[in-house]
Amino acid sequence: MRNRLPNLNKEEKEFWDKNKDFAVVYNKTQLAKLQDVSYDKVTTKGTMTWLYEHCGIQPHEFLAKRVDSFSYDPTIEIRFNGPDIMAIFRLAI
Repeated sequence: MRNRLPNLNKEEKEFWDKNKDFAVVYNKTQLAKLQDVSYDKVTTKGTMTWLYEHCGIQPHEFLAKRVDSFSYDPTIEIRFNGPDIMAIFRLAI
């Protein structure tokens, strides 16, 4: 996926490393379609809010980070706290 970690604190880094098998990666265009918003309205914070409000996933059960900030269509990786949380996401979308 990527060679360098996004900017993470100690707890986030531990979560990020532990849950690498439960990750989904979307670019900004794909997230705009999923969230049913315009391309310009897609943000990492907005994606986290959407996961909570639309999918019902609690904030401590996932971590969303931009992993490719320099491209025109940036990539956001979402890591879930286990297969059950990832299944909830898959069912909600």
